[in-house]
Amino acid sequence: MNKNNNIATIYHDRHDQLKLLASSPAKAEFLSKCIYWWQISKYKIKNSDYIWFTRTTDELAAGAGLSESSVGRYLRDFAEKGLIEKRVIKRYSRKHAQDIACLHIRITDKLLALLKTSTKKPSTTNQASKGNKNPDSINLGHIDDTPSVNLTVPTINNKGDSPNNNISTVSKNAVNCGKKQKTSFEKTVFPIEKDIGERVSEEIKDHIKGMLYNVLKNQGQELKHNERLFTEVLFAVTNKEQFKDVACINHRINIAASLIRKKLWRIPKGFYNHWDIGQAFKERDEVKRRRTSQEKLERELLGVTDPQRIAEIKARFEVSMADEFRFDKQKEIITKQKEQASHQRHLTEKLNRISNEIFTEGKYLKQMEDALDQGLGYANQELIDSIGIKLARLYDEQANIESELQNIRQEWDLCA
Repeated sequence: MNKNNNIATIYHDRHDQLKLLASSPAKAEFLSKCIYWWQISKYKIKNSDYIWFTRTTDELAAGAGLSESSVGRYLRDFAEKGLIEKRVIKRYSRKHAQDIACLHIRITDKLLALLKTSTKKPSTTNQASKGNKNPDSINLGHIDDTPSVNLTVPTINNKGDSPNNNISTVSKNAVNCGKKQKTSFEKTVFPIEKDIGERVSEEIKDHIKGMLYNVLKNQGQELKHNERLFTEVLFAVTNKEQFKDVACINHRINIAASLIRKKLWRIPKGFYNHWDIGQAFKERDEVKRRRTSQEKLERELLGVTDPQRIAEIKARFEVSMADEFRFDKQKEIITKQKEQASHQRHLTEKLNRISNEIFTEGKYLKQMEDALDQGLGYANQELIDSIGIKLARLYDEQANIESELQNIRQEWDLCA
């Protein structure tokens, strides 16, 4: 292969460009490997003139030195930015002696253009097959007409020739409940579920109960005595601010199971202050604390008849209660400040990602406008309009985040 035509990032300027496009050095290195794998491939799929490469999840992870979950996140991010296209297609596997669903990936013309690489538009299928050159993609936008793949350990749902290529995924810590286990927990209905109502589906509730039943059983506990834990997990897996990098609710539940199993579970941030159900638990705790304090006072006063002594005990008790209240209040304020700081960091990171994407899309728009002026076939007005619409949406999102960050700063200034 001619060195001048090599688009793998062996040059520093190209790798710097990839880091800008991918938003992180680790993602840039993985994207560079994907470019290389695509570049050396000659594989085609049905109804496509373009070159694709295919590897299993563990092969991608091993080749890039990443975990399978990281590979899944990176690929989703690249696909959303239009840098790659991925499809799940069934093909015959000699190893499995049957058709299995496989992930196929190709580099888009958009990424090639952003890397300042020349691309040629293939004229016809016959023409492409006659030459020795692999045609680059002319489909500049990401085609999302196939189901997305969450790349953990794949379990193939091979029921006939289903056109949907259904794939269910499980991880090593996944929790599955059989019929016997289900009969053991399906009759467990927590009182708090009445307050939750239909805000969460019964399917999700049962999934969480099944997970807790299995995990707690191994720890010598019973599900029926863990209403609060059930509620905390329910809040965590259904709240978008928790597990921000994990969209699949089944994977969220599996993460919660792993944390509980390792005894690393903590009360989710915002559980008490941003959910009415969590606030109900907080009120219960306050009532219990007051009852305990009153019982303690009654024990101290037991057998005391001297009025002055009684007054001293009550005064000391009130001072102790006031100190405890101030401590709890201070602890609550610190917790709230930590939550706000975490939210601000999340917004700032999101703002940086959007700013990078605006820069990338703006550069791409300029390249396509220049290509259209030069009469190059891969650029057209429809594509330019779509890029402009995306840029307008990104600018709106950027303005909203900047406004929210400004409000947070003003609140902090008022509290200072």
